[in-house]
This record gives sequence, C-alpha cells and structure tokens, in this order.
Amino acid sequence: MPKLYIGNKNYSSWSMRPWVLMKQVGIPFEEVMVRFDSFDAGSAFKQAVAAQNPVGKVPVLVEDDGFAVWDTLAIAETLAEQFPEKQLWGTDPRARARARSVCAEMHSGFGALRSACPMNIEASLPAVGALALRDQPAVRTDLARLVAMWSELLAQHGGPMLFGAFTIADAYFAPVVMRIRTYALPVPAPVAAYIERLCALPGVKAWINDAVAETWPDRQLWPADAKARARARSVCAEMHSGFTALRSHCPMNIEASLPDTGALIWRDQPGVRADVQRLVDMCSGLLQEHGGPLLFGEFTVADAYFAPVCMRLHTYALPVPAPIQAYVNRVRALPGVKAWIDEAQAEKDFLDFEEPYRLRR
Repeated sequence: MPKLYIGNKNYSSWSMRPWVLMKQVGIPFEEVMVRFDSFDAGSAFKQAVAAQNPVGKVPVLVEDDGFAVWDTLAIAETLAEQFPEKQLWGTDPRARARARSVCAEMHSGFGALRSACPMNIEASLPAVGALALRDQPAVRTDLARLVAMWSELLAQHGGPMLFGAFTIADAYFAPVVMRIRTYALPVPAPVAAYIERLCALPGVKAWINDAVAETWPDRQLWPADAKARARARSVCAEMHSGFTALRSHCPMNIEASLPDTGALIWRDQPGVRADVQRLVDMCSGLLQEHGGPLLFGEFTVADAYFAPVCMRLHTYALPVPAPIQAYVNRVRALPGVKAWIDEAQAEKDFLDFEEPYRLRR
C-alpha cells in the first residue's frame, strides 16, 4: 500500500489536496503524519520529510517499492495514470484540459489570498477576513477570479461539482474553500452552495474532522485506540452519506412530539425500518464492544454525529430496544446536547417548509 506523507491537517493546504482526492474516490493509502515544528533545515519535520523528498516538503506519495512522487500536481497525474477507471480528470477531453488549466492556475497563483488568509480550519476569523478585503486589493482580485472561475464552471457543467462529478479540480480547490469559510469571505449564493456541497463530501469532511481533533488533542475527540478511531470514522462517514429514508421522512424537529406520525412512518416506510435497524445493529455492537456509556466508551465525535439521530428517534418515538433507548437518553442528557435542546425549544419559530406534519405549533 502506498504511503502519503502529510503535514498538520489544520494548516497544510498542499497536503489536503491528494489526501482528499484519494479518500474521496477510494484509493487506499497509509497516512504518515509529520507534524510541523518549524521549517528550518535542522527541524524534525524537515529531516523526516527530506528522507523521502529532497526538497523537504509535503505531500509525498511513496510507492510500495520506495519510489517517491512529490508535489500535488505530480501526485494527481500519477494517480490518474494508475487508476484510469476513477476518471480523476473527468471524461471529456476539453473538460480535462480545462480542469488541468485551473489546477495549474491554482498551483502557481492566488498568492495574495494564500498569504493574507493562510489555511486554519479550526479557527473562525471573520474580522481578519474583513480587514484583508478592505486593505488588500490583491486579495479582492484573487477572490473575484475564483468566483468568476467557479461560477463559469458550475454553469457550464451543471454542478454539483466544478466539472459535474468530483474530479481532481475539486480536491485542488478544497483548501481555498477552507479559507473562504475561516475568513468568511463574501461569495455569491451559487458559489456558497458549491462550498457547502464540497465540505459535505465524505473525504473533505473527514479531513475537517481530523483537523479539528488535532488542534485539541487533549480532548481526544476521536477514540484513543487506533482501531476504534478507524471504526468511529467509518460510522460517521456512513451517517454522513446514508440513512436517507430516516432523514427524509423524519426531519429533525426537537420541540415537537410526533409519536402518531412516527407510527405511520414506521408502518408505511420500509426504508425507515431498514435505516433504524442498521442504527440499532451498529449502536448495539459498539456499546457492547466498548462498554458504554457512549458509543466508544467516552464521548467522541461519533456521539456528536449521531446526536441528531437521537433527536429524531425521540421526536417520532421510533421503536428501538431498551439499551438503545438508554443510549438515546444519555446522549440527550449530555450538557452540550442539553444546551442545544434548550435553545431549540426557546426559539419559538414555526417554519412551514420544515414542518411536513403540522400546520401550527
């Protein structure tokens, strides 16, 4: 299995590109994290990476026989050759050429945006972004070029990604999306919608989750055990992209109590029954394996990920075994979850487009 050498997920924009690409399309690899300490020639980071890449920079893709490929564009092209069935550049020749053009433009350009708004996924810096836009014309120029580029590609190819389906180009611009989010840079609604779709991709979401977790290692947001961490990421990814019947028929509505509606949904929607059964099997296995009180013993990202599901099970009174109901109650009682519930109930809003089963509160 190839090894991908990367830097810190919170900061390393270049590392993010091949990692997201490989993760999103299902190319297996072993991640080798080399944390930044400094970029001095004698730093531990430089010494570790220089053993694979004479330039001493990440990312580096190391093949099974030890052959190393560095630089994101070279890695992307290598993967496209090795996995032609993945269609990493897309299928249309002219679209492939345009995708390579915009990636090359990203690779060598947008220096002002990169300099003024370095990637920092876990941070929220809207004030810094506002100052950068006000004081640095080149940042405004870079952002305008991105908006024009993305708007044209989305209109031409119809979305949801830049060239229709996910390609190298989307992986290449993922770090730019992180910057726009961190610094709250203003973009038109179609571009903002693309940003949200990109961030919702399992590969991108996994990187974001890891970036936040590495920033607060003392919080152990993922389980301490390596295999448990892998399983936690798997079930979160499954939640992220699955359970569509449950989501569709049982939208989250925290202040409501809809047991009669839940009973009808349970009777008439086999997809909902299948989704709940999968949840029961998954949660039962994890609670038994790790001994509770939460899915992996202590609170982790996984419990936060499944908290909205607990809300749905509660609102619609969907039938689950006693151990799962006890887990749902424990999650709802967690201080962070309880605070969310209290604030949701205090909103007093009634949004008819969010209420398929009621005419009023």
